[in-house]
Amino acid sequence: MWGLTINDKHTFDDFGLCCLSCTLDSPEPRLYTIDIPGADGVLDATAARGRVTYKNRTLTAEFD
Repeated sequence: MWGLTINDKHTFDDFGLCCLSCTLDSPEPRLYTIDIPGADGVLDATAARGRVTYKNRTLTAEFD
């Protein structure tokens, strides 16, 4: 039997819920763009900030 830990609670150990399936969306990066007046398009400065950060993602789980 397996489950998920959410904060300090485990779905199987604490609630008796067995996880049947689990899907996690791919992370989407937070883009940092700069619009340059007179230029075509925008400048992508996402990686120039030191590291790429990501938006929240959705976890979907089915339990028995």
